[in-house]
Amino acid sequence: MKDMYLKTNNGDMYYEKKGKGEAVVFLHGWGASSKTFKEVSDFFKDDFTVYVLDFLGFGLSDEPNKAIGISDYSSHLKMLMDNEKIDNPILIGHSFGGRVAIDYASKYKTKKLILVNSAGINHHNFLYYYKLIKYKIKKFYFYLFNKEKYYELIQKSGSDDYQKASFIMRGTFKKVVNNDLRKEMKKIKTPTLLIGGVFDKAVPMKDINMMHELIEGSHLITFYRSGHFSYNDEKENFEKVVMNFIKG
Repeated sequence: MKDMYLKTNNGDMYYEKKGKGEAVVFLHGWGASSKTFKEVSDFFKDDFTVYVLDFLGFGLSDEPNKAIGISDYSSHLKMLMDNEKIDNPILIGHSFGGRVAIDYASKYKTKKLILVNSAGINHHNFLYYYKLIKYKIKKFYFYLFNKEKYYELIQKSGSDDYQKASFIMRGTFKKVVNNDLRKEMKKIKTPTLLIGGVFDKAVPMKDINMMHELIEGSHLITFYRSGHFSYNDEKENFEKVVMNFIKG
C-alpha cells in the first residue's frame, strides 16, 4: 500500500493506493475518512487498483483554505485521476461522497458509478422556507435587542455535523447540503448502481428511488437490513452486489 498527498488549489489531499488492475475509487461520507472503507476496500484490492482518499477537511487531508462546494471536491478528484493517469475510473461514493461522484460523472468520463446511500436530493418545500424565514427573523431580533440570546441561538442552530465543524467547514457544509444535484443526475450516461437502506434515516429510500428515475438506465438494489451505512450493515451482500455490477 502507498499513501501519498496531492497538492490542490485548496490544500493537500491525502490518498492511498493498493492492489492491481482497473481503478476503483472509494469516496467517503461527511464526517468520515478513507478509514471507513478499510475492510471493503481490502476485499476489492485483489482484483482492482483501489484508491481511498480523505476529502479536504477530513482525515489526514488539509482543511480547505476557504469554504468550498461540491464542484471543488469534484475538481480535486479529477486532479487525482489526472495525476494517477486514470481516465475512466469506477467510482463508489457513500452519502456526501455520492454527491461528489454524481457531479464528477456528470462532467468527466467514468466507467461505472456506484452510489451508496447517496445524498444529492434537496427538499426545500414551503415548510422549509417558512422555518428558515422564521429563524432569520428571530436571529435578527435577538441581534438587535438581546445579544445573549443571539449567541445562544447561533450555538444551538444546525445539525450535529454543522455544530462540530470549524468556521471554514461550516461554510463548506452549507454549500454542500444546499446543492441539489438533480440536473447533474440527468446528464449521467455512465452505467450506475444505486444502493439504499430501508432503515436509512439520513437518505430515505424515496430519495434513492427519485435518483433511480433521474439517472437513465440506472439499477436499484434495496438493502432490507441496512441503515445509512449499507456497506457495513450488510458487508458481504454489499461486496457481492458491487463486484457483480463491476464485472457484469
